[in-house]
Amino acid sequence: MVTVLVPLILIIVVVVIVANNNKKKQGPPNQYYGPPGYGPPPPGYPPQGYGPQGYAPPPGMAPPPQAFAPPPQGYAPPMPPPGYQPQPQDQAVTAANGYQLALPQFTPGHRAIISIAVVAQGKVCLRAMPNGTGVFGGGLDLISGRRHPTEDVLTTVRRVLAEETGGWTGRPLATVGHAEWDLGNGQEHEICYAVLLDLPPNAPLPSAGMCTWAARGDLASLKDLGPRAPVACKFAEEALAAAGVR
Repeated sequence: MVTVLVPLILIIVVVVIVANNNKKKQGPPNQYYGPPGYGPPPPGYPPQGYGPQGYAPPPGMAPPPQAFAPPPQGYAPPMPPPGYQPQPQDQAVTAANGYQLALPQFTPGHRAIISIAVVAQGKVCLRAMPNGTGVFGGGLDLISGRRHPTEDVLTTVRRVLAEETGGWTGRPLATVGHAEWDLGNGQEHEICYAVLLDLPPNAPLPSAGMCTWAARGDLASLKDLGPRAPVACKFAEEALAAAGVR
């Protein structure tokens, strides 16, 4: 009897196992059949189209290439900040009254002097310098300073004027002269600009250090005050003409 039941029980067990396997194959896709106590993997895992690092993805599973859309019709590149203007060395700058301010044409390595002939109420400002002799106790010159190589010429003129006078402001009018000097420290190139001082009507003429305001008729008597005086007076005459003073 026992010999008959044992094979029968084995057959029943095999049938049950086969039936269970068939049910698993017919279950819903992605159903989890891992070890007990572990849930299914999170959605989207494993990522599609990517193999282990260093291996190319299988054919047909690579991500689509990233294509950049062309710019929309009428698109223009962004404009530079307001007030910006490139300043190549061969370009002139338009002053407040429409005159063209020529940029200094200095050779690299040469020292650049910016001189400013300040005009107000029909007169031009001249100041004393430590060299030379004369009524000022020094040589006669204009307001002068150094130009920054990367600076716009209008910015340079306004900066030198403010720094050398303690805050004067004015409207650049025109380029009125150019000179070359060798004062023992190497060649110096000077360029002079006329500036109309911002001054209310009938206001007294200001002073900065030891200076004087000269009319056109006064310039002839000042040309012997130091080695730079003749050039300074010539620049002053041109500045008065640029300001409309005859």
